[in-house]
Amino acid sequence: MNIGWSAWNNMTASRYESLALVLLLASLGCILLVGNRLHAAFAGGDGYKTHTCAMSENEIFCRGQIISTMEGHLASPLELTIGDAQLFLDQNTEVELIDGRPGQETISLIQGRVVIKGNLNVSIRDMKINVDGTTSLVHYSWMDLLDISSIAGTTTIAEDDETIDASLKSIQTSTLPPYNSKEVRFSASESSAADFYNAVLK
Repeated sequence: MNIGWSAWNNMTASRYESLALVLLLASLGCILLVGNRLHAAFAGGDGYKTHTCAMSENEIFCRGQIISTMEGHLASPLELTIGDAQLFLDQNTEVELIDGRPGQETISLIQGRVVIKGNLNVSIRDMKINVDGTTSLVHYSWMDLLDISSIAGTTTIAEDDETIDASLKSIQTSTLPPYNSKEVRFSASESSAADFYNAVLK
């Protein structure tokens, strides 16, 4: 009887040890997943980085905020500083600050015309654009079209699994799949927004 009770105790203890081991491994897995999501150093990330805000002359815009410019309300283009980049907004333009972490600054161009000077990422639907230089972007949201004119430096477009080098080119592309792209002519002085380009491309 004592031998049977001892065996039962050993089996019970073994089950508890196995359960404790499973719970420990599950907890470690959850901690690593959360840490990876938060870019924690212990999970292989580069550590938590605070989000910086975009600044104009009179206002501060932080992550998640939408910045809109209405027709007739701007005496001059709205200029924002995001990290090391300058972002110029024309009239009838909407952008959202998506990511303000240093080195990963990203905006969403909802509609309208912008000029970027510096290093900035742009998201339009599932399309990702990286600018490191001077580039004009015009999003005709009602037509699902985007004009990208790289004036200096490098510009790349990521569509699905394809990356397009748009550096020093003018490209028009659809913003929905299938992405149809073609090279177009860009002239700031002949554009309908010549006053905007004249003000920002100095």
